[in-house]
Amino acid sequence: MGFVGATPVVYSVIASAEQAKTEALEAMSPHLEKVLRSIDQLSTPEQLEIISHITNRLKQRELQQPKRKWLDIAGTAPYPLLGEDAQVWVSRSRCEDQELRDRLLDQTNEN
Repeated sequence: MGFVGATPVVYSVIASAEQAKTEALEAMSPHLEKVLRSIDQLSTPEQLEIISHITNRLKQRELQQPKRKWLDIAGTAPYPLLGEDAQVWVSRSRCEDQELRDRLLDQTNEN
């Protein structure tokens, strides 16, 4: 595998990707491996048809699952969650974030 102007980092990333692909193939069931290899032999329009088919099946499966509502889980967490009132946490977080922004702005102005 040769890429014009590729740096050692690029080669390392490519090698890592190839290794991950190899490991993924080894972890697959033989049936799935056979299906994927068969898909590789198909033309681009045929592969796109497979993608469309699978996407539609997953959408249908998603639509068949009941939707959860926030009211179903309302009140299930103990109050105060993690020992801190929500409004106190929001206020403290906002102050901390503002302090961080101010420090970053001061550093930027110094440079």
